[in-house]
Amino acid sequence: MLVCDIVKLTKPFPSTPFGKLDLFVEISCGKKAYRTVTIWNEEDPVWNSRFIFDENISYNEIEINVTLCDEDSWSKNEKLREGKITTKKGIFFGDCCGVILHCYTVEIYTPAQIKITKDTISNLQEEIKLVRGENEGLIEENADLKERASYIKRELGFFVNALK
Repeated sequence: MLVCDIVKLTKPFPSTPFGKLDLFVEISCGKKAYRTVTIWNEEDPVWNSRFIFDENISYNEIEINVTLCDEDSWSKNEKLREGKITTKKGIFFGDCCGVILHCYTVEIYTPAQIKITKDTISNLQEEIKLVRGENEGLIEENADLKERASYIKRELGFFVNALK
């Protein structure tokens, strides 16, 4: 799942001869699109809006389209700026077309997936215990072999000295 927070403008948008603008942001990813509420007559709007794209999303590079618009009551809404960002490893914190965005991916697990994960972890822990037990046995066996080798070396030393 992709979470996108549309925070605010990077800097105030200048007024026009007709007055201040009525700004909103459109954001899209894949087949889903959202828009913020319109902030009326404000040069420096703050949206603090969160949008969730819950469709299947690759967690590496995600393409997100962002459009800053002016809402007009008496005519068609005007697109002021358009841009496209691509996340790196599912994360983007920055700005696009003058809008500050925080986008990140989140993995959600179902109860069945959690149970499978817990079972897998439990099985791996048991395997680790078995391997540790086998290693401890090998360590003890290795120590025993070293002791035997030391004994044989000592006995051979006595035997060689006896032959001289």
